[in-house]
Formats: sequence, C-alpha cells, structure tokens
Amino acid sequence: MDKTNAIKLVEKTFGGEFNEDRYLEFVIEMFGDSSFLKGAPKEYLWKEYGEYADFLRYYGTYKDNSNKTIDILSVKLKKNRYRDRSRTMQRNLIAKWLENVNKDGAIVAFYGDDPEDWRFSFVKMEYKITEDFKIEKGFTPAKRSSFLVGKNEPNHTCKERFLEMIITEKNPSLEEIENAFSVENVSDEFFKEYKNLFLDLKDKLDILLKDDENVKKEFEEKEISTVDFAKKLLGQIVFIYFLQKKGWLGVQRDSKTGKFKEWGTGPKNFLKKLHTGGYANYENFFKEILEPLFYEALSTQRDDDYYSLFDCNIPFLNGGLFEPIGGYNWKEINLKLDNEIFEKIFKVFDRYNFTIKEDEPLDKEVAIDPEMLGKVFENLLEVIDRKSKGAFYTPREIVHYMCQQSLIDYLETNTNIKREDIEKFINLSGFSTSEYQRKLIELEKINEQLSKANISSKGYVKLLNEQMETVKNINFPISIIQNLEKVDELLRCVKIADPAVGSGAFPVGIMNEIVKARSVLTPFMMVKNKDMDIEDRTFYKLKWETIQNCLYGVDIDSSAVDITKLRFWLSLVVDEESMDDIKALPNLDHKIMCGNSLLDEFEGIKLFDDSLLETVEEEEGEPEKLKKLKIEKENLKKVADELVLNQNWKELKPISEKLKELNEDIKKLENKYKKSKNQNGGAPQSQITLSDAINIKRKKSQQKLTKLKKLYKEYFNASGKHDKKYYREKIEKLEWELIEETLIESGNKNALEKLEQYKKSRSKPFFLWKLYFSDVFRRENSGFDIVIGNPPYVRQEKIKELKPALERNYKTYTGVADLFVYFYELGYNILRDEGVLAYITSNKWMRANYGEKLRKFFKENTSIKEIIDFGGEKVFETATVDTNIMIFKKGYEKDNLISCVDFTKIKKYNGFIDGIKSNRFKIPQSDLKENSFNLSPPEELNLKKKIEKIGIPLKDWDIKINYGIKTGFNDAFIIDGKTKDELIKKDPKNKEIIKPLLRGRDIKRYGYEFADLWLIFTRRGINIDEYPVIKKHLEKYKERLEPKPKDFKGKWKGRKAGSYKWYEIQDNIAYYKEFEKEKIVWQRVTKEPMFCIADKGMFILDSMAFIVTELHIEKYLSTILNSKIMKYYIDTMTHQYGNTGYLLSNQYVERLPIPKIPENEQIPFIEKADKMIELNKKFLNKKNEFLKSLNLTKITKKLETFYNLSYKELLKELKKQKINSTDDLENRFNNYKKELNEIKQEIEKTDKEIDKMVYKLYNLTGEEIKIIENMN
Repeated sequence: MDKTNAIKLVEKTFGGEFNEDRYLEFVIEMFGDSSFLKGAPKEYLWKEYGEYADFLRYYGTYKDNSNKTIDILSVKLKKNRYRDRSRTMQRNLIAKWLENVNKDGAIVAFYGDDPEDWRFSFVKMEYKITEDFKIEKGFTPAKRSSFLVGKNEPNHTCKERFLEMIITEKNPSLEEIENAFSVENVSDEFFKEYKNLFLDLKDKLDILLKDDENVKKEFEEKEISTVDFAKKLLGQIVFIYFLQKKGWLGVQRDSKTGKFKEWGTGPKNFLKKLHTGGYANYENFFKEILEPLFYEALSTQRDDDYYSLFDCNIPFLNGGLFEPIGGYNWKEINLKLDNEIFEKIFKVFDRYNFTIKEDEPLDKEVAIDPEMLGKVFENLLEVIDRKSKGAFYTPREIVHYMCQQSLIDYLETNTNIKREDIEKFINLSGFSTSEYQRKLIELEKINEQLSKANISSKGYVKLLNEQMETVKNINFPISIIQNLEKVDELLRCVKIADPAVGSGAFPVGIMNEIVKARSVLTPFMMVKNKDMDIEDRTFYKLKWETIQNCLYGVDIDSSAVDITKLRFWLSLVVDEESMDDIKALPNLDHKIMCGNSLLDEFEGIKLFDDSLLETVEEEEGEPEKLKKLKIEKENLKKVADELVLNQNWKELKPISEKLKELNEDIKKLENKYKKSKNQNGGAPQSQITLSDAINIKRKKSQQKLTKLKKLYKEYFNASGKHDKKYYREKIEKLEWELIEETLIESGNKNALEKLEQYKKSRSKPFFLWKLYFSDVFRRENSGFDIVIGNPPYVRQEKIKELKPALERNYKTYTGVADLFVYFYELGYNILRDEGVLAYITSNKWMRANYGEKLRKFFKENTSIKEIIDFGGEKVFETATVDTNIMIFKKGYEKDNLISCVDFTKIKKYNGFIDGIKSNRFKIPQSDLKENSFNLSPPEELNLKKKIEKIGIPLKDWDIKINYGIKTGFNDAFIIDGKTKDELIKKDPKNKEIIKPLLRGRDIKRYGYEFADLWLIFTRRGINIDEYPVIKKHLEKYKERLEPKPKDFKGKWKGRKAGSYKWYEIQDNIAYYKEFEKEKIVWQRVTKEPMFCIADKGMFILDSMAFIVTELHIEKYLSTILNSKIMKYYIDTMTHQYGNTGYLLSNQYVERLPIPKIPENEQIPFIEKADKMIELNKKFLNKKNEFLKSLNLTKITKKLETFYNLSYKELLKELKKQKINSTDDLENRFNNYKKELNEIKQEIEKTDKEIDKMVYKLYNLTGEEIKIIENMN
C-alpha cells in the first residue's frame, strides 16, 4: 500500500471508534494477505467469562514464514466493577482460547458498549522447554501488550509503528508483531523527549533569573535551584495529564439544570483546553493559568469545589505536590515563563497515551503509566545539564520479586505457617490464574449476597452451603485461612524502609504487594466475619492504610523525594473511585524524607540521644485492661464464626437466635472497649509514668517525642493550609528542640550555630532515623521489619569528603569500599531483631578485597536467606555494573542454609525470574569463606575444597606478583619500532631506557604476539637531561603529561596529581628490575584466562600482571595455570566484569592453589609446556606469514582468524580493503589453512594430555572431572 492510503487507513482504524470492517481491512493490509480469513466470523464464550464479555469473535488464523500462528479476534466487553480482575480475565480468556486451539498468539480488539475508545492487543502464549526438549504449556500465563486507541486517545506510537508495517508490504513474523507492541521503545523515546523538555525549561529559568533580579533573589533566599524547579514543574504537569484521564478537572455545569455535573465528566484534554483559552484568557500561561491552578485551585479547600477563575469545578487534592517549591511567593514574584515552552511540552505529551493503571508483568500497555514515569524520573535524577547520563532504574520484575520475597521471609519469621503456604499465598496475590480468580470473585459475590440475606431464610442456608463449597474449591492454603486475622494484621502493621528511594520503585512496589495480598484475604475474612464492611477493604483504603502505617523512605536528593511522593499520590488517585467525594491526598513530608541516610551525626557530633527511646510504646498503645477486653471479644467472635461455619442446619432457628445474642454481646464488649479507651485517654500509662531515676529534663524530652508521633499522624491527614502550616511548624520546632537538647547535654553548643544553616534546608547532611521515625524505634524489639532498596552505586573516589564520618560510624569501613557497602550495615542497624533486608547492589563485595569486612559481618551477624549473583547479565539498561540480590535476616542462626542462584552458570533461561526460580540450590552459610563468597552447589563446593586441600596458594610459594607499568598517558610513552629506531639512531644512549612492551591483547596461551611496540621507561629519579632526544620527543606532549597541582580546581588537561615530574612515568615502579627476568604474564581483565612466559627484559602495561620466581618453575606453573581445572577454580572465586570477563588481579591469582611437587615430577609438565610453547609459536608465525603476504592495510577480527573462513569469505574481507586476488591465492590460502588447522589439532590434543595429567595431580574422580568439563 502506498504511504498516502496507508496513513488514511491507520488514521481511520485507530483514530476513531471501533469498527469491525475497518479493523479487518487494517489486519489484511498488515499481514499482506486476506486468505487467512475464514468466511463469516464465529462467536464463542465460556460460561465463567460471561460476567466480563458478551462474546469472543474469531475471524481467522495468520501463519508466518516460520509456521507460527496468530489468531485474529475481537472481544465485546461488559462493564465490570472489578477493574483489575476484569483486565486479567480478558487476558486469561484469550489464553484459554489459544491453548484450546493450540495457537502461538493473537491480535485482539477489545471494545465495550461505548466503542469510542478501545484496546488493540497482542497476546502471546509462554512455553517452557523441558530438559527432554518437550514443550510444557501453561508454565507461565499468557502475556498481553496493548495500545489504547480511539477517538479520545492520542495514539502517535501505534500509528507510527503499524504505518511502517503496512507500507513495507511483507509478511511479518510473530516476533516482528511482538516488537511492534514493545513498551520499552516508548519508554526510551519518552525519556529522551522528557529530558530535552526539562533542559529547555531549565534554560528558560536560567535566563529568567539572569534578567530578573527579584526572581533571582527569591530563588536564592528560598534555596531553589532551576534544576529542582524545572523537575517539579514538569512533574506537576505530568500529574495533571494522568488526572485529567479520570475526568476530575474542569467539570462544568449542565446546560439544562445549571447544576455542576458529576466528577468524571470533565474533559480528558483539560490542559489542552486551558492552553487554548477554553476556560480563561491570558497573556502569560504560567503566571495567569498554571500557578493559580496549582497553588490555588488544586491546593485550597473550597466548600463547593467551584473555582471562579476557570468557572468550573476542580477538586482539592492536598498532599504537597501543588505547593510552591521552597515556599516561593508565587503571587508576588513575577515568574513569567515563555508561552512557547508550554506549547512545546503539550505538543510532546499530547503524542502519548497516559494511563493511570500501572503495568503488571503479564499485562502491559504501550503507554506512559506511573511505573514507566518512575523510570523516566529516576533516569532524570542525575541529569543537571546536557552532558548528564542519568541514574539506574531497577527493572519492575526484579522489584516485584524482591518485594514478594521480603514479605514471604517476614511472614515466615512472624508466624508458624509453612513457607510453601506463604509463598503460594503471596504469589496468588497477583491473580495469575483465570480459574482461581473466577472462584475468588464467585466467593465475593456470595459474601455480598449473604450480607443482604435474611438470616432465617432458606436462601441464607443455601448461600452458606455455596460459600463453604467455594472456599473448599479455591484450594487456598488452609494454614493461611486458619491464621487470617494474624496474617492480615502483620501485613497491616509491617514497618518498611527504603534508605535511598530513588524514584520510589521499591516503596510503591511493596505497597502494591501488601495491598494485593490483603485483598486476597478479604473474601475469606468476610466468610469468618459477616459483619465486615467490604468498603473498608477497597484498594484505595488499603493503599492509604499501608502508606500511613507501613512505609518510610529517605533520599539525599530532594527531587527523588518529590518523585516518590508523586508516585504514591498517583497510586491513590488510580484507585479513588468516588464520584461524590474526592478525598484529599495525604501529606507525605514525614514519611518520605530528605537527608543523608548514612549519617546521624554532624562533624562527628551525635545529634540525637537514643536513650530517649528507652520508654517503649506498645504497638497499639493499649493498657492491660484493654488487651483483656480485646481477647475476650475475639474469643466470642470465634464462637460466632464456628456457628456460622457449622454445616448442620437442622436447628437453624435456635442457632440464629444464639448468633444474634452473641452479636449483641460483641457489640456490648466493643462499646465497653471504646468507653475504656476513652477513660484512659487513648494513651498507655507507660508513656507518662517513668522511673523516678529519670530526671525531669529527660522526662520532658520523652514527652516531646511522644507528642511528635501524634503530630506526624495528624499532619499526614491534615488538609487545610492553616492546619498544615500549624502542624509543620510544631513538628519542626519539636524536632530541633530535641536536637538542641542533645547537643547542650553533650556540651556541644558550638555545633548549634553551624547547624542553623540546615534548619530551613530540605536536604541535610545527616538523617536522624530514631528521631524522625521514632514510632518505629519506640516499640518493643525496635526497628524496621523490612529494609529494601537499590542503594546508590557511587565509586569510592567520589566520596572522599564522607570517608572520615563513614570510618567513625561503620565497622565495615575500608578506604576503598564503594558507597553501597555502608548501606548494608545501615540496613542492619535500623532493622529490628529478625528483620529482613533485601538489596540489589554491585556484586563486587562478594570477592573484592574491600568486601572482606562486609563478608565477615554477614557471616557473623546475619542469617543469609538468599544470594542471587547476576554475574555479567545486564540487569540495568544503562549500567555496566555487575549486580546481585542479597536477602538476609538480622541475627545469626547456626546451620542456616542459603538459597543461591549463580547466573554465570546458567546457560538458558526465560527472563530473570525464570532463571532464579529454575536454578536455585542451597548451601550452608558456614561454607562461605571471608576471603570470597563462592556460590556453588554442594558437589562443586566439595570439589573446590579438594583442589584447595591438595594445592598450596601461590602467595605461600617463593614468588612475587606485581602489576605492569602505568604511564598516565600512553600516547607519549609508547612508540612503534620505527620511532624507536629513529630515537636510538639520533642518540644510541636512548637504548638504555627504551624497552620492548607487551599489551594485554598480545597475550595468548603459552605464547605472545609481539606487536613491535616499545616503552620509553623514564622511571622516577631519572635525569632527563642525559637523554635530550627523548626529552624533546616528550615535550610534544608536555601539557598532557603535567601532574595536576594539589589545590587546582576545575578540569585538568594533564595527568592526575602526584610527586612525579612531567617527563616521568606516572607510577613509582620500585620493582622495575623484575622486568629483566623471565616471568609468567597474564591480562588482568580477560574473557579467557591465558598465561604465558615472557622473555627477560620484556615490559608489560598495567592492564597486565606478572609472576617472577627464583625457583625455575615457570613452565610447570604455566601448565597448571592454563589447565581446565584452574579455569574452573578461577570461575568460582574471581569477580567478573559483565561481558568484559574475569578480573584476575593479584589478590585472586595469589590464592590459586597449585600442588608443590618434586623437581623430577615436574619434568613431564615442563616437556608439555615446551611443546605448547613451540606449537603456539609455530602457529603464530605461520598465521602472520600468510597475513603479511596479503599486504593488508588493517587486520580485522575475521582476517585475524582467516583459517576459520571459506575462500569466498576471505575474498569478501579482502574486497573491503580493495585488495584483488592473485592467481595462486586460493591455493596458498588452502595450504595455510590446512597447516594451521593441523597445528591447532595438535595443540588441542596436547591440551587434553596436560589436563589429564593435572586431573591426576589433584586426584580427581570421574564425577569431579565431569563437573569441570561441563563448566568449560
């Protein structure tokens, strides 16, 4: 189809309401064929889906070139109040269809009674290939990706992707269809555009500050940066884009009645209407429209929600998002941003779909959802200018997994329920199976009918029987049912902290897991307690309760704090279904806070007296009398529950009467409970009755702490501006009074003056966990139940100013540890006993020297539940760092078993979660060694121990291991052979300091390929004037060679600071004479460990290391180091750098266990080494001989291994360099190829012989050899 007609078709199909004929026309053009349509469409539907759909309509089946099948379907939907479950049931309906008809995927149009907006979806079945290569269906549910399209939906992405597909007129594959529905591409595209909008907005603000002295003064006084202002403003606009989808904004009067319409009827493009003057005229859009909307309409309570400026209803939202950043005076300050910038912002945003429903792992919308927005925000955190790259965002499947695992560990610790039952319960919370979901909804319906039925009617009895039968059929873990109230209460009261919230991925993620889990319990709780009000268990109320009771977070970046709060507010807005009374959002200032979470001190001075926490508050604040009343009430409820659940209905009437009596008794007890609580003033006596030994001053401080807790709670729910200001000031005053009292008591009055500057600052260089979150630390067994997160990956070179404080505060401190290390110890410190920590961090701590203290700390103080080492697998899109997940429980347990996954040993897996769940193994914690955490199954661990028992670490031999030479600027000091000859010709004395040089890439197994490169070795202390020719040569690079002065600020063009002179190599190589000896050399970071013997006088760069010894054992050692057994051992104990390979630094090589054997027993190994050296030299010479004959301008990777090419492929490579073939080329090529392959075979044969000898040396069994062979 030509482009013009294709544009028309795509526009008609996706830009309007659902039309079946247009839909089929589009599908025919997309697949380039109509033969797959099977005549008149047929309608189907299974009974269990009748509540969600009128019918499923089948049109035909498309088959791609690889015989994968895609059905073409449409589904007419019914309106259903169970929004989340309806979405899942839609996916499961198609999954059941595909499984029944044995198809791979489906293109589906989902539409309802109002076809203006509809969903264009691709559903694909997921299968697992079993070990015997059979397809296992239903291993994971189907996955759905969708575009929201129609009259009211911008669908730029959808149109763009399918326009291209139609124009190309080819038969698309299933994979190409799937890629067209990719949400990741939207995320990347939106981030790039969002970043550019942010930078443009920041530039406009910078210009405004430069031109307007009043604005500049206001920003300086309120400590507002243009970076933070631009980020917050864009966040506010994005929030409105989500909000307007609910129809809450710009609600107008009914033209007939004159009354305002209901919430939900506002325009879905409210901002666009504001911008085009639809509600009010303006000259400056920001000053006259946006500021009043944000800081007046949305943030001020009005009795009737009417906002006169726009002559419409706008809800009061509260929460802090729509408060002026830094409290700037928006009414007085003339902050006039150019209208053009907003035109540009709206033009970009209007191209995308904004959906208020966050994606789930199995159901994704190709749109901007709050979770994707979190990813965009987190990537933007570190962006301050156009050179910034952004931060790292934890993938949602990893967040989902870690949140679930931490909750499972928490529930296992605090109940006697079997772990497998808890796992089933938590995993079920996602409603992953259609059958389970259908039965759960059936149970909810029965519960609803029971609540309305007459207790003495026959229908009531029938409903009770149906209720019991449904509970049995759900196959829900009985142990969870037996502990419903306890599990629900544990989830309601769990205390969770993220000490580096970023964009809020973990706090929001674990909130969703808690809410889903508690919602799963709801229908079962209603079975046991028919008086329960379902309205108290809506998603909205459960989220609100979870945010208020459970979640705490900190970040040093104020933008991160704003983003996390915004995501919580968005999450609440998603589930606010009320059309009558839109609730004000909570204030999260004292739930998600700004500060340096690693430090609770200031310049070495402790800022809060922990002993003020000694008076423990009971979790519910109940005195003993109230506790007894509660127990009595619960006992009576159990009796009532037993009567309701009793299946003997013969004497229903008397039982019913008894139930009424019991309910009356329960109500009396509840009244008694309330009355008793009021008599006690709702506060436990223990808070105010303190030991006589505590002085009055301390008593007052503790009372302030108690008052703070109450104020935090009241502020959370406060909505009026006056109330919020009142609570905020009271809280700040009490917090600073407690800090000041601590300083005065400890005699540190001087610190008060220095701290004054931080009183009004949002971000502080400290964070007082036990003051700001005192409710968590004033309970019995104080601390958090769960600490979870993705601590920042900051290299140790960038935290120099923090190191003294870190050293004072952390046992795991080492001068070279990266920042994340201290977050582990912080997490441990703020956990309560048996609390759970779950982090994803760099995995360097597992093997690096700086991680030894941390490994020791874990071994001695924690019970490690899980370690997942991702090795070189790329978890983060933009980060090269290798990562691991660590989950531990605070407190050491003897005989603890760790669940482990090592991705470096997994060959195939379908996504990270499948890789984790399919490759677990357990090892005793006692088997982990402080010098390196090795994750291996027991049989591999035993093999490692055997190798270590037989071998002796190289560090215990009479050898020396050193690094190569670091010049600081190779271009100046490394020269080619031609330059070397010229320098020596000009002055023969130069020969003294020009040395042959090997690079890492020159190293092969048993040999090296000298590239005719030479090192100008001007070591420390050399008199450069004795080598004037060399000095003149180096002077060409003098600017780049100068060492950085100590006090220099800014960007330095030369080398790093140091005591060397400009002409000297950078590092002080005190052991330089060792290069004059024969040595074993290797590359320090390499994909394949390779060791060779380098001749006397050969120098190497710092990317390499070398061994020298007086024992004359180089050849014996080289055979062991190059063997499969040592490759296996290196695999188990070294750090890997992603795709770069192994880190073979000195600390690892010196631990390699090599058997010491008598000289006469070394002879066979030496003979084999000689043979391998000779064979490799012969191979290299022969290879280079042929390559040299070709007169190449460049030796490409393919030409480097020409012996693996066909003659045709060789000609293709030569053609790229415009080299013509000669008459004898083919014959020569074939001869060289044959000869080289013969040498290769001889090398491989000798290698196997050496391996056999080494296996015998270590006394390995056949099974042990098999493990090593399989790993290599």
